[in-house]
Amino acid sequence: MPFQLDASVPGAAKVNPEIAEAQILSIPANYRQFIMSYGGGSDPMSGKVIPGTDIQWDQSTEVQSLIWEAVSEGGQIPVDLEAVLLANPGPKEFWNLSYEGAGLVPGVTADPIVVIKSTMSVKDGSVSRQIILP
Repeated sequence: MPFQLDASVPGAAKVNPEIAEAQILSIPANYRQFIMSYGGGSDPMSGKVIPGTDIQWDQSTEVQSLIWEAVSEGGQIPVDLEAVLLANPGPKEFWNLSYEGAGLVPGVTADPIVVIKSTMSVKDGSVSRQIILP
């Protein structure tokens, strides 16, 4: 059964359809999204702390990130936002990894559910990454 937030969680009505979509994507498709957001620089929160919390954005799971986006866009940020996020990390599955868990943050070891093999071409210096499924 796919994971869904309880309806009482702030932002759940907006987040649940988004996480339903993420759960049906293939692992390569999810990883591509991680790379495009983090590596492509399109995520303005990367490297920052989630406002009103002590949680690093790069350590937040997909579910936590989506909750924050939903409540901040809706203008209804709960007073206890950090408690809400910590209580709702979502499942430990590939689609729900943080940037750190996905192995994208330099100097941080990826989550053990992710095995990444990096290869560098001696000929042209290009680097490729291969995700090895458990």
